[in-house]
Amino acid sequence: MQENYHKVREAGLGLAAISYDSPAILKAFASRRNITFPLLSDAESKIIRSYGILNTSVEQGSSSYGIPNPGIYVLDPSGKVKAKYFEDDYRERQTAAAILLREFGVIPATPHTSIAAKHLALSTSESSTEARMGRHVSLIVDVQLPARVHVYAPGVQGYIPIDWRQEDTAVARASAVTFRTPDPLSRCNQGESAGI
Repeated sequence: MQENYHKVREAGLGLAAISYDSPAILKAFASRRNITFPLLSDAESKIIRSYGILNTSVEQGSSSYGIPNPGIYVLDPSGKVKAKYFEDDYRERQTAAAILLREFGVIPATPHTSIAAKHLALSTSESSTEARMGRHVSLIVDVQLPARVHVYAPGVQGYIPIDWRQEDTAVARASAVTFRTPDPLSRCNQGESAGI
């Protein structure tokens, strides 16, 4: 999250983390890791329990008892939960760049590969240039159609029909494809656009 904190701020958003650790432990951790966003202490796990995110696989009496399941809540300006990102495995994590892309359409400033043909232009990139075990990276495919070029597909409104399949491997697991809603103004003036 710290790696992409500047992108969070540029999008006009805030970021805070909550942990069952004491304020002293969080202060030392933030100093050691150069964390600049707020780390909140819930030393007795009251908030963690009230949100129903207590990790029940940790036995009471263990030094890790009270730890939450790792996750991220995305809140709207009124404080209402807009989206939740939680993992079954504590070693897996969503990146801020992937969440900014999915929730707010913020395209990461990563290198793009582009190809153009008569009837479309295709650009590919990723939410992060660094991949590690457990880190979720989004692959981005942006399709641009020139003005007055249209794609029609039965039952598909506003999206270019794309069939994307990727087999799971020992080092990578594919998640469901999501589509970014095309900008209607862009569609009217410059042709159709879709991203996955």
